[in-house]
Formats: sequence, C-alpha cells, structure tokens
Amino acid sequence: NPALGLRAIRLTLAYPKIFKKQLAAILRASNYGNIRIMLPMVSNVTELNQTKRIIDEVVYDLKKKKIIIKVPPVGVLIETPAAALISDSLAKHCDFFAIGTNDLTMYTLATDRGDEEVANIYDPTHPSVLKLIQLTVNSAKDNNIPVSICGEMAGDTLFTMLLVGLNINSLSMGISSILKIKQFLNYLSFSEAKKISDEILNDDDNVLIKNKLEKYRNYVMNNFS
Repeated sequence: NPALGLRAIRLTLAYPKIFKKQLAAILRASNYGNIRIMLPMVSNVTELNQTKRIIDEVVYDLKKKKIIIKVPPVGVLIETPAAALISDSLAKHCDFFAIGTNDLTMYTLATDRGDEEVANIYDPTHPSVLKLIQLTVNSAKDNNIPVSICGEMAGDTLFTMLLVGLNINSLSMGISSILKIKQFLNYLSFSEAKKISDEILNDDDNVLIKNKLEKYRNYVMNNFS
C-alpha cells in the first residue's frame, strides 16, 4: 500500500543526499520571499530532529560558501494519528503545525476515500478525527506555536464555525473557496463559534455531528447572507 510505504519524510530521510539538494534550493530561495519548511508524514520526534540536523548541516555548508540565506521556520504537517497523539512533544521541537485533514481522516478511519465501496465511511466529522484535531490545537497553544488547517475541511463552510471555535489560527484552501469562506467568517462571532464547537466535541455520533453542523451553517447563511 503506497499510502503506508516509503513516502514524504520517510523518503527524504532514506535519501539524505537528494534531500540536502532540495533543502539547499529552498534555503537559497529564502532571500526572495517568506519561506517555511513543512515536514509531511511525521510520526515521531526522531524524524523531526533528524531533519532539523540535516537542515543545520545544509545551512552550515551554504554559509561556509558565503551564500547569504535566511533560516526559515520548520513545522510539522499533522496528518497521522501518531503525530496528533504526540503533538505536545513535536510542538516542543518545531515552529508551527499544519493539520492535514484529508490524510488524518483517512489514516484515523483506515478508509481510502477513493475506494467507492468504503467511501461512505470517510467522514471528517467522526469524533475520533475531531478529537485528534482538538488535541493538536491544544498542544500548539500550550507550546505557543501557530496551527493552521489544510485539506477539504478548511475550504468547506460546513466546518468553518467548528474550526474557528477550536482556535485555529489560519485556514489553507484553494482559490475558489476563499471568497465564500471570507463571507461566512464575516457573520461569525468567536464566542458563538466556541460555544458550538464545545457542544460538537461532546457528541459521539458522527451523523448527529454532521446534522448539527449543517443546521448551524444554514442558520448563518439564511439569517445573515
């Protein structure tokens, strides 16, 4: 199964010479804009620390060659249950989190959303997925690092109120979703979003959770749009 194999951070650590070339290119580009390095598929602190050591080696080599660079922040893409469950430890060794909701949902529910026979099981409103998101957000807050959401949840107004209530710092989405999310955010108050997210996180039925989210979204859109 390629989703469980040698990919992302596992692949780069397996081939450090190639990884160093990629990092050198990123670091050279740091003088031309705001660069951040985000590490995908991290499942333990060792992978994060190994990567940071390699980055330090590349930084040293570039400075030795008198190449001017800016050392960018290094963050972790939380997309496995393992990463979410140890997010407090990871947060102590990185500069930011991004939660990849698509893969996090897939790995948590052991469901391939591309498989029609089990696609109905793929559900980001499942309580287990929401609790892992909440755990990650709390870990980020406890360690004073920002956390963002990427994946389909970020660009879907069904989840906007929930994510705002969870204290998510930013949402990453496709261009086509930006306007509708901005418009929806204009009608939200944080206190109301917090109240609703607390209520949702106390539910244990994903069907009930989705129904509530749809009801809240319809209320906002019908009363304020």
